Amino acid sequence: MFKYLTLLFFIAISPFRSLAANADYSASLIDKGLLKNADAVIREYSTEVNIESPTKVYITEHTVITVLNEKGNHFVNNCIEYSDMSDIEKIEGHIYDKDGSIVKKIRSSDFSRRSANANAYAFAEYSDDMQRYYYVDYRQYPYTVEYTVVTKQKHTFYLPKWKPQLSANCAIENASLHVTAPEDFKLRFKKNMVQDVTPSTTNSITTWQWNVKNVNAYIPEPLTYPVQLVGPNIILAPDKFECEGYAGNMATWKDHGQFIYEINKGRDVLPNETIDKVNVLIRGLDDDKKKINVLYNYLQRTTRYVYVGYGIGGWQTQDAAFVDKNKYGDCKALSNYMKALLKSAGIESYVVEIHAQQDLHYSLQKDFPHVESNHIILCIPSAKDTMWLECTSSNLTMNYLGDFTDDRTALMITPDGGVLVHTPVYDANVSWECRNAKIVCGDEGVLKVEMNNHYSGLLADELNNEIKLSQPKELQDYENTKFGMPSYSVDKFSLKPVENDAYMAVDEHVLITANSMYNKRGARYFVNMNVAPVKKSYTTMTTERKTSFFINHSCAIRDTFMLSIPANTTVEYIPEPVNAAYTFGRYHCNVTNVNGQLLLTREYIQHSGVYDKTLYHDYEKFAALVNSGNPLNIVLTHN
Repeated sequence: MFKYLTLLFFIAISPFRSLAANADYSASLIDKGLLKNADAVIREYSTEVNIESPTKVYITEHTVITVLNEKGNHFVNNCIEYSDMSDIEKIEGHIYDKDGSIVKKIRSSDFSRRSANANAYAFAEYSDDMQRYYYVDYRQYPYTVEYTVVTKQKHTFYLPKWKPQLSANCAIENASLHVTAPEDFKLRFKKNMVQDVTPSTTNSITTWQWNVKNVNAYIPEPLTYPVQLVGPNIILAPDKFECEGYAGNMATWKDHGQFIYEINKGRDVLPNETIDKVNVLIRGLDDDKKKINVLYNYLQRTTRYVYVGYGIGGWQTQDAAFVDKNKYGDCKALSNYMKALLKSAGIESYVVEIHAQQDLHYSLQKDFPHVESNHIILCIPSAKDTMWLECTSSNLTMNYLGDFTDDRTALMITPDGGVLVHTPVYDANVSWECRNAKIVCGDEGVLKVEMNNHYSGLLADELNNEIKLSQPKELQDYENTKFGMPSYSVDKFSLKPVENDAYMAVDEHVLITANSMYNKRGARYFVNMNVAPVKKSYTTMTTERKTSFFINHSCAIRDTFMLSIPANTTVEYIPEPVNAAYTFGRYHCNVTNVNGQLLLTREYIQHSGVYDKTLYHDYEKFAALVNSGNPLNIVLTHN
């Protein structure tokens, strides 16, 4: 992980304006239209960024938020990060009642201090990141909280990101971004839902001013992007910058990568005794993949993740000798260490900057170089078979990244600068599960089920983590809840990770007693064959959709269930076949009588992608159809 100057609120006023001067924050003055769907209203959200030099940036922020109900309380808790790269110059605030009268003055001394990593990183031990924080405990709604925060940033490597709409349930009354910089300072910006402005220059100082007014809160539509991406926002970035005595350029991704390479150059040198150990580990191996696998396993066995936030804002790695001696490091240090291990084996590799996030494929913006990575992985390039290593994980297999960093644009750091690359896409040919079940009708109300299942790619991740991290009792409890039947118990099971150099895979064998799946009424037997339901969560929209929707990952589920028909019975009813196909997926389910046994075949396939809003109704129908197969009731008649 890397450091960012993170502030909950980016708002600015002139530093000479006194707090609460000539302002009326009565809640009754809020336009009624802004109250719809809102739990809080941002009365003012102003940011002033004053770039005095490449090593001195003053950021003045002024925020006023009216909390309407308990769901809005968290918006007024303020947490300000600082480090050796930034200082807090001023903090103050007020709490107002519904009529705009001051209830409490918030002083700098009211803000507590703590390590910024105390809660953010479970494995954080070494960092100069600190926080000042204040939690508001006033609860007489509506109430208003005002803050003014002034910070001094000692670099221009990254600049504040202006995202005034904190959440979909926050309306904006007024917001502004005011930026000043020397005329010869090249400032780039990228904006969304903000009007174009023309900068002005006076006395060799260039000024930009953006304003946003009367932005309504809204109820987020299902499967849509977060408001921080689709709402009003502005990203600022320099061309040339300075950071802790280093000068660099990020006018292009190549330039940015060159800077990162230079500040980390020469840090991949291992002690001679470790190089000798590498030679022993790979002795007799004539295939690079086998060497990589052996060394990756060595990394996983001998090191652990610990966040280290020192060194040029957390961007300069601890050297390989440090990790070799101490057996820990953060993402950049562990990736650099693995790079050094491979280098000693004659295998070339490069670290890769990436934005890691499980629920969203966040790619680096190809047309706008700026600091937006939060993680480092390792790439071993090849014309035919490029390989990828997640060096912070003790659970993942070689050449498999999982959903934390898959399918997104990243920056590979080479001696010639940065190169944009795209991480592997785990489509339905990689992320799939195949489940085979033999079902026998036991005592009334009980089915005996034997299942042999294979999980691959992203659909194996959760199971693999359970295997690696859970105690036997926890694993038993997991198996007793994962299949989704109304009542069942696992009598016996085994789980085995499958060795594979392309993706994660797990084999599962399980014996199940399923209750309430089989019962008799007169001469008829009712059997539910769906011993492992396919379930598709979705939200039905009652209003016309306004935005496109996205499906994050592709996958496939294929089932083959065989039910042995009890003696002296015949089949009276089986469900009709179900078939559906859409651009975002397809579903097939069929039950047939095969030589006195009932065979259920089912296939569910989901395609990742961004889809037009007009297709969402079809998506609802598709999901409802998939779920309608739960249960799959069979009727047998006693002869």
